[in-house]
Amino acid sequence: MLHSLRFISRPEDYNLSRLVKNKKDYSKIVLITDENTTKFCKPLLDYTNVNYTDHINLGRLTETEKSPETLEKLWSALMEISADRNTAIVVLGGGLLSDLAGYAASVYKRGLQLYLIPSTLLAMVDAAIGGKNGINFKGIKNQIGTVNMPREVIIDPRFLSTLPHEEMMSGTAEMLKHALIARPSYFDHIITALEKGLPAEDLPPLIRRSVEIKTGIVQRDPHETGLRKVLNFGHTLGHALEACMHRNGKPITHGHAVAIGMMAALDLSVALTGLDSEMAGLYKSL
Repeated sequence: MLHSLRFISRPEDYNLSRLVKNKKDYSKIVLITDENTTKFCKPLLDYTNVNYTDHINLGRLTETEKSPETLEKLWSALMEISADRNTAIVVLGGGLLSDLAGYAASVYKRGLQLYLIPSTLLAMVDAAIGGKNGINFKGIKNQIGTVNMPREVIIDPRFLSTLPHEEMMSGTAEMLKHALIARPSYFDHIITALEKGLPAEDLPPLIRRSVEIKTGIVQRDPHETGLRKVLNFGHTLGHALEACMHRNGKPITHGHAVAIGMMAALDLSVALTGLDSEMAGLYKSL
């Protein structure tokens, strides 16, 4: 079953009885953050009086820490606070943390209830949507993981004000991916927003559109046996490039890698399938 989605527009929307459904059924509510979301995003969450019972800060996370070793660290922390099968996990973070903590929650005690609060544009429109999670292994990105739908994904665009420009562009690449595979008119809306400098007031409807596109695909193919594979557009080369750059000490964002991967895929489509070169050229000119 696909997870439910909720958009936050006011602090009072974070009322705990709405944030975590059936609170009385949980023995603990554990908030998981990393270094950045502890510093920049957790204060906003605390301001809204969300009364989680425990907090685990995994510290600084890069692609290197998306690993079995960090999983072990998280599982150990859950054991130290006596997390049991009735514990709920609330993840406040970007795609990396959502993937990592989501996988940890999917197998600890054979699965805990999971709530995701994505803190980056990329996580809001893509990484936190659809239930896929995982870790890197032997230099291969997302080699180990599960498909485990969270109980709820809670999207609050106000967190985007904490992001640098590079991270916003990383998320925009995934939005363009959704437009290219599913809805050309959406592509034009993104271009218009980019030309205006991606103003904050333009983001909520764009985020909703991307979420609608992805959830529509996931609903029809939750375990990626067919249709859902279209969401990997640009990711074959993108993941390889991302891993290579990180291994060589020159990391690039996931969105940047996927953007380059989509360029290559579009060129191949023009050469092999007769894709309109004008559309490919428009994307590459951005």
